[in-house]
This record gives sequence, structure tokens and C-alpha cells, in this order.
Amino acid sequence: GGHNVSSEPTLLPRQQAEAIPFSSTNLTTILKMLSIQPNSEHASLTRQTLANCEMPVLKWEVKYCATSLESLIDFIVAEFGTSEIHAAVTSVVNKEEEVKARSYR
Repeated sequence: GGHNVSSEPTLLPRQQAEAIPFSSTNLTTILKMLSIQPNSEHASLTRQTLANCEMPVLKWEVKYCATSLESLIDFIVAEFGTSEIHAAVTSVVNKEEEVKARSYR
């Protein structure tokens, strides 16, 4: 089947993200708020993401679970101590493209 870009996870606007109770104890509420079917793969990924975010940080690790693009930018600016941040994004549209991209030398 084809790759549906609209099904990819996205960061919510800050106002919308802050309205979501970001905790595994609120999983049922989160799934309802985001219209995610409870037994779906998306629900399973949401559960895993919450669990990962709630795991203790290792002493050598820097971890931040961004719920919005704005919160991600705030974290990066604070962590790097500068607002001179440039974003670069890559994505793979389909497996054939991924294979071609890997074969370049």
C-alpha cells in the first residue's frame, strides 16, 4: 500500500497540546481527545510514547518529550543557549525511495 503522509504523527499547536493531560494515567482521556481507537496501533504507539516519556532520565541522557512545536523550540533554545536555530527535516515517502537513497555513494 501507499504511504499516507497525513497518518504520520505531528506536533500539535501549544494551546491544543496544553489541554491534553500528558500522562499514562490519562491514556483513555487522551485517546478520546485525539479520536484514537483504543485497540488500534496508534493507541499502542501513544501508550509506548507516554511510557518512554515517563521513564527516569539516565544520568548521561538529555531527554525532553515535546508536546508542541513551540515547546520543542523552547527546549532547544534553552539547551543550546541560543535562538539561532535552523531546522532540517527529512522524510522517506516510500520504501523504493529509501532503498535508492541508501545506495548513493
